[in-house]
Amino acid sequence: MATSSNPNFKKSILLRVRVAFLMVCVFALMVVYRIVDIQYFSNQEWMERASQRYLKLGEVPAPRGNIYAADGSLLLTSLPFYRVAFDPSRSVNEDPRNSRRVIFEEGIQALCDSLSGFFQDESPRYYRERIERARLDSSQYLLLSRKLITHEEKLRMMRWPIFRAGQMKGGIIFERVEERHRPFGYLARRTIGVEDTVRDKQYGLEHTFNGVLAGQPGKALFSRLPGGFWKPLKDQNELDPVDGLDIHTTLDVSMQEVVETALMDAMKTHMAHKGTVVLMEVATGEIKAMASLTAEKKKGELTGKYWEGLNYAVGESTAPGSTFKLASLMAILEEAKGLGLDDTIHVGTGIHKFYDKEMKDDHTYEDGEGVLTIQQVLEKSSNVGVARLADRYFSSDAGGQERFYAYLAKAGLTRPLGVQLAGEGQPKIKNPSNPDERWSGVTLPWMSIGYELDLTPLQVLALYNGVANDGKVLQPLLVRKVSKGGQSINNYEAKVISPKMCSQETLQKLRVCLEGVVERGTAKGIRSEAYGIAGKTGTAKILENGEYIQEYYTSFAGFFPATNPRYSMIVAIERPQSEKKYGSAVAAPVFREIADKIFLLDPVLVAQFPETSKKLRLQAGRGHIKDLMAVAQSVGLDVDSSVVRLGPTFVSASQSSKGKVKMKPLTFDRNKVPDVQGMTLRDALPILEGLGLKVEVSGNKLGKVKRQSQQPDVLLLPGSVMRLYME
Repeated sequence: MATSSNPNFKKSILLRVRVAFLMVCVFALMVVYRIVDIQYFSNQEWMERASQRYLKLGEVPAPRGNIYAADGSLLLTSLPFYRVAFDPSRSVNEDPRNSRRVIFEEGIQALCDSLSGFFQDESPRYYRERIERARLDSSQYLLLSRKLITHEEKLRMMRWPIFRAGQMKGGIIFERVEERHRPFGYLARRTIGVEDTVRDKQYGLEHTFNGVLAGQPGKALFSRLPGGFWKPLKDQNELDPVDGLDIHTTLDVSMQEVVETALMDAMKTHMAHKGTVVLMEVATGEIKAMASLTAEKKKGELTGKYWEGLNYAVGESTAPGSTFKLASLMAILEEAKGLGLDDTIHVGTGIHKFYDKEMKDDHTYEDGEGVLTIQQVLEKSSNVGVARLADRYFSSDAGGQERFYAYLAKAGLTRPLGVQLAGEGQPKIKNPSNPDERWSGVTLPWMSIGYELDLTPLQVLALYNGVANDGKVLQPLLVRKVSKGGQSINNYEAKVISPKMCSQETLQKLRVCLEGVVERGTAKGIRSEAYGIAGKTGTAKILENGEYIQEYYTSFAGFFPATNPRYSMIVAIERPQSEKKYGSAVAAPVFREIADKIFLLDPVLVAQFPETSKKLRLQAGRGHIKDLMAVAQSVGLDVDSSVVRLGPTFVSASQSSKGKVKMKPLTFDRNKVPDVQGMTLRDALPILEGLGLKVEVSGNKLGKVKRQSQQPDVLLLPGSVMRLYME
């Protein structure tokens, strides 16, 4: 009691109370300050931290638009796939006896067996250990596999143990993912392209028209899940995405398949490094088919496999060689008014020096009296003839070089075409008016034969298409229109690059020369009795490290039929390693093969040349022997009767150079898928059904099989479905 009355003790207690009160006030002020700071001053910083950890406002990708072929077939579309995840904490359910029991233990082994068997990547034990570990850790999200599944596979999974209880009780999580799908597989893959910024793969129509196809992304609030995944939450501030638009191309699926097959066969035959083909409709400038192939290499050696790398037709400029002689002859005929195709030029021995540089022809004249007509200069592809003519008419005065360049510019060769694909190669033709582009005494002669300049194959094709199109040079067209829900939003037509590349008189002379190249000249090996072809071969040495090496860039550019042309085409094959090295033997036969097959695919040409179509169809005929015999007799062709006497049911027919039809019996291995392409449905059905295949048919049932869903010669599975696509 005495202590409590001690004044010092009371002061001590009072001091402690005041200190405590002061500390409480300071703490309260700090709390208030922190609240104010977070609410008003550091709000943005903490919101960012929170969003990074738990929530964020992110973009919801819009459904991407489709890409269609000319006939409306889907070339590229988006399909829904699903990522499979699991919340092991939810694996409980009510049983019929109303007593809670864990379904996890009862279903986990069967579930892991199903996962292992489905994904074919890990053992059931691996899946069980992962799931049990996640369950012990109270994890609410476990990605089971990075492989995506289809909607049908999702429905199947929903019947599995544990999963069949649903998301709330079974813990299954299916996350929808849009993936691009190509119904025709690798067909026209490089032209269709890819838009993948994550893996830095951007090319083709997917990239060029990305702004149209992508649509407008929406906005949504996302929550962070264990494992670093983000899941969209339903929120009142969500902004719905706007679907992408569709684009409709000019590509013809059947023609594209013909082009790709022919190019692949040629690349393998000649063991070439690169190759490209472009097929274009003359009057419209529409690209009907475009293919490019690159050889696979390992340790510097070719493996014999090919893939679609760079689109060489559009993206790579190179010295075209002799196909450029058409442009030079055009300039010469325009400059030298009155110069006839029967006029001559002296080529001497076929070897001529321009200043200190020697030029040679493939054919030399020992007596030194080589004389060629203007027409023969192009037909025989005389380097000396073209170069001497160019030198004569454009080196005689100071303005000659400028006039030569002006003729090329008028034909649209000096500037890009502006094709509807990103990455077009730049034409490189020296402009004599530009002091930075150095000309020498040998520049003009070598330019005239396709050296000292670079053009893409498509730029060369535009020139030849202009000759076929009565002098009108068109910008090649790849996309016809943009649409939404079937309604056109924007329509495209080929722009006119030059309404008249040269005079009508010059144009007629050029077409006569190009027909002569195939009839009598360097491309006479592809001459067709059925229809006319006009074009020009090209063979150029490749420039490497500043020197020309013994490797060649071979090409053939032209159009068909020669009269009233419907299609133009260029074939370019680089560095053939076979014995054949020249455009006449490497590229030209590919042109002829494709032209023959296109002739049968185009109803306009079939109607215009009915007898020709029958002959061409027989050349690639496969089917019942009686039907092929009837076709041969209807067009007056003689049939080799040696096979007929053997009595086969099905044969393949081909026409020899002498016009006689040869037939070979067709036999089918019961263990392998047969090749029925080119047959009528009446012939194909008994063969396929006899082997136990279920046949589904698309297209004109009165036509022929242009494609089959199962590849020939692979293991046959009785009971499987074979879909036939008829032309």
